[in-house]
Parts: sequence; structure tokens; C-alpha cells
Amino acid sequence: GEHPREDLPSKLSNSRIDPTGRCAVYATMEVRRNLRGFRLPTACSKAERREVERVLAGAASKGLRGTYLPLRSSESWSGKVGGMSAHQEQRLRGAGMLFSDPDSRMRLSAGLG
Repeated sequence: GEHPREDLPSKLSNSRIDPTGRCAVYATMEVRRNLRGFRLPTACSKAERREVERVLAGAASKGLRGTYLPLRSSESWSGKVGGMSAHQEQRLRGAGMLFSDPDSRMRLSAGLG
């Protein structure tokens, strides 16, 4: 069957998914739609992408546990110039927690890489 999903932000909570930590070790969030007030990624300017990054990094620092890690060598976010370390990138890639590189010309031409 299909994994259940919930798209209503009002239904999100701070309760722990698995308090024991035995079954749910981590969770990821992938955003594929635009944020209110911003165009979809394929139409965004560089300045708009930087503003989206600022908004999301700010949201990640308010109430969410964890750290915003820009891609390695990134110079776009002043909170962590140079991005994550090679060790952090290797660890996250090994855990399947990094976006994969675009794998088609269509994705690249759409600005997703």
C-alpha cells in the first residue's frame, strides 16, 4: 500500500515519532513546491533562491532540532560560508539524507542542478 502522508501544516506537531529511537532514527523533509510569495524553482532568479535559502535556514533555527548545512563549498549563506565539511557530506550521503545530483538533461535544463 501507499505510505500515508499529511499535507496540512496545521496537523504537524512537536511530538516525537518514536520516543525509544529504535524504529525512527531520523526524518527528512523535501520541498518540491514553491513557498508563498516565491516563484517555482525553475523560474526563480538567483536573488530569489538566496531569499528562499534565508527563509528556510531561519525556519530551521526556530524550534526545529538540528542544523542547516549548505552544500559543501557553498558561499550563499553567511551563517556557514563554505558549506558543510567533507566529513558531514560523506556521512549525510551515506545515510541517504542528501539530495541526489540531477540525473537528466531535463532536470538540469529546468534549473534543478
